[in-house]
Order: sequence, then C-alpha cells, then structure tokens
Amino acid sequence: MRADEFALQYDTSQHEEHLFNLPHRKEFLLKHIQKGSRVLDLGCCSGYFSQMMMKSECSVVGMEVNLNSAELARKRGVEVLIKSIEDPFPFENESFDAVIAYEIIEHIYDPEHILRESHKILKPGGKILISTPNLNSLFHRILMVLGMPLHFIRAYPGDNHGEHIRIFNKGLMKKLMNLTGFRMKELRGVSYLPSPLHYPFHFLPTLADLLLVCGEKK
Repeated sequence: MRADEFALQYDTSQHEEHLFNLPHRKEFLLKHIQKGSRVLDLGCCSGYFSQMMMKSECSVVGMEVNLNSAELARKRGVEVLIKSIEDPFPFENESFDAVIAYEIIEHIYDPEHILRESHKILKPGGKILISTPNLNSLFHRILMVLGMPLHFIRAYPGDNHGEHIRIFNKGLMKKLMNLTGFRMKELRGVSYLPSPLHYPFHFLPTLADLLLVCGEKK
C-alpha cells in the first residue's frame, strides 16, 4: 500500500494531538527552524505543526492527501497542497529553508525519494527535520527478548498488527542522510513514558521510542 492510499483511510484525530504533545518534538522544530523561514510540512495532517511554525513567523506550505485532514489544516490558516509525497515535489529548486517530515518516512516504500526531493527544494544549508520510530528502542528490545512482534511493523500487506513498512535506527538514519546529500546535524530521542521518566531518553536516542533527526543540506 502506498503512503497516500494509507493516508486516505487514516483518521488523524485519533493520534495527531497525542503525537503533537509528546515531549521535545515541538521544541526540536523551534530550535532548528529560524523565525521567518519558508517551510514545507510533508504529510501535514490537520496542521498542528504547520500552525505552530506560522506562529513563529514562518511561511508554511503543507502537503497532504487526506481531504478531511487538509480541510482542517486550511481552517487553521495553513496553505495546503493536495498531493502525494511519493510523487515529485512541485516546487522550484532551492525555494525552502526547512522541510518537516514527522511520522512519514516509516510509511513510505522509498524514503530515499522523500529526502532527495527535499534536498532539491532546500536552499544550501537548509534543514530537514524527521521524527520516526526507533528500531532499537528499549521497548522493542524487551519485545524481542519475549519473542513478541515489534510495534507497528507489518509481516505482510494484510497484517493488521501495524502499518509501518520501513524502520530506522541511528546507523540507518545516518546512512540515509549521507546517501541523499545531508549531514546529520543532531539526533535526539522521544519516549512515551510519563514525565519525568521520559527525560533521559532525549539524550539516549538509541533507546528512545522515537528518533528526532535534524539533517542539514551539504
């Protein structure tokens, strides 16, 4: 299943607000994206992060294929392009300062395409900000010891256990960055644990539930 086919079926209201409020994810964007930047938000859903960046004086364009989500984003004042992120990006080269790809690349058959297209449209020194599940999280390590399937990962197309078709760890993320013309500027982690237990995982990303990655265009 292509990411756009999955997104058309997905009810973002179930998870989007929860993901938006996880610790460190908002702060990571605000740290690496300067005020006044032109930003592309891939798979912007109903516009939580787009709206946040607009409040930081950024000019934001969202790409989304789920019509219901796109309409909600537009009600938040976000400029939304209805288009699959698995197709070529319809923007001029070197026309954006930053790209947001939060909880996207794990759903994509070809994540390399997303980064290469982002590299084209980013200005020199532009940033791509990625959030994605971590293959080597502490939770996954425990599941493996217990002989249980990993969270969200499919075994076959009809497997309802999960909807992720790609999975990353620190090494694979760094390799993908280098392959597509980026250098990894910063790597941090996000934990699903409640406060204050989540805090150490921000600085131990190899054990965290989610990886936060900032890549800079070489």
